[in-house]
Amino acid sequence: MFCRDCKLHVILIAFVVCLAAFLGGQRLAYSQRVAAPLERTLAALPGVVAVELESHGQGTDVVLHVEPGADLPRLYREAEAAAREQLGAGLSRVRLADRRTPALVEAFYRIHLPLQEGAATGRFTAMAEQLADLATNLSLDDYRVYVDERYVYVMMAAGDAYLYEIIARPHRVDPIGGAAG
Repeated sequence: MFCRDCKLHVILIAFVVCLAAFLGGQRLAYSQRVAAPLERTLAALPGVVAVELESHGQGTDVVLHVEPGADLPRLYREAEAAAREQLGAGLSRVRLADRRTPALVEAFYRIHLPLQEGAATGRFTAMAEQLADLATNLSLDDYRVYVDERYVYVMMAAGDAYLYEIIARPHRVDPIGGAAG
């Protein structure tokens, strides 16, 4: 044996302390150089009330707490761009936190088919007409649907509860050969 007088438990304790110091330093550096600046950037967006970063094996989720009535398409695009710039491939997804109730989830279930159909086909006028017909039978104080080139955004409110959903539009190929949507 190379060291007869060395105590194995002292070497093991020293190893654990060094490993903990290294991992703690790495976490502190990530917090100061990545997480804190991203949280400040996102919290400064109009309509954002709070920001959470949730790390997991596949990357980091950005969770935005958004005040009701915020401009969802603009806010989501800006948040996604800032998160992608700061986290790069480490960004898993951007989510909007809400205060959904079973009644709002049921209401969303009732209108999700026209939403999915509109997102898939691009027939948004027909989608809006179907939603207006369906909404008359739902107990909602407000609902809004926004559409941009990448997503369909849904906001539903009833009392103090509200629900946000974002539906991705499929990437379509232009018949001439270029990418569309």
